[in-house]
Amino acid sequence: MKVVIFGGTTEGRQLAEYLIQLNKKQKMQTIEVHVCVASEYGAQVLPEDAALKVHVGRLEQADMQEFLQAVQADLCVDATHPYAVIVTQNIYQACKAVEVPYIRVRREMHTCEASDSVYVEDTQAAVDYLKGVTGNILITTGSKELHLYTQIPDYESRCTARVLPAQSVVETCTELGFTGKHLICMQGPFDLEMNLATLRYANADFLVTKASGKNGGYDEKCEAALAAGVHLVVIGRPKEQVEPVMSLAQAEKYLSDMIRGRKENQKNGE
Repeated sequence: MKVVIFGGTTEGRQLAEYLIQLNKKQKMQTIEVHVCVASEYGAQVLPEDAALKVHVGRLEQADMQEFLQAVQADLCVDATHPYAVIVTQNIYQACKAVEVPYIRVRREMHTCEASDSVYVEDTQAAVDYLKGVTGNILITTGSKELHLYTQIPDYESRCTARVLPAQSVVETCTELGFTGKHLICMQGPFDLEMNLATLRYANADFLVTKASGKNGGYDEKCEAALAAGVHLVVIGRPKEQVEPVMSLAQAEKYLSDMIRGRKENQKNGE
């Protein structure tokens, strides 16, 4: 059985590890796992195993279709970031085009208990809100839409961005004007103490985050903001436009049942 996972998230890595463990339990390599990630950095966090093949690079829909056909995929698992709406649509449409079964793994949603949290629809809405406030801002929403924050008055001295420690990311941030102590390059998710230390380092009055769920370190950001007396600005999660959508636990059961069913069919000669 050949499973393609579009990953780059904790869920993608966990599913790859789960399938590798299933192989080991069966004491034979019955599952071939292909994990697609956008960057070398995403590949580094994946486990090493003979049954796991990692493919690095951004793919458009046509590339995805070609890839799914080339590996003769039996199932495609979309475990991309919950905010990567366009990527998810491309994966979904690619699977439909080549008739490969598709499932979407949805990260668990958590709500913050901080009383002074501000919830906005998207990054531009967060920026519009922050343009009307005073004080320093810690941005933890990644580098992809960091250019929007340059609309904030005096952003070079007021905003600090925490991003992934990849060379291309650093170059992008530097070009935008996020340099020196206003650029923190670290791999998350982070615990409460690290978030608190970062807020203090940035002398932040506001913390901008996405509602990225437990695996994205959202709870720890909320707790840190509350403990530090910092205002939390939360960018809401886009609604899923595909189906079926499953939790990580549901996806693991689905995969296990699917593999069991295929083995039983082979025993019965079907």
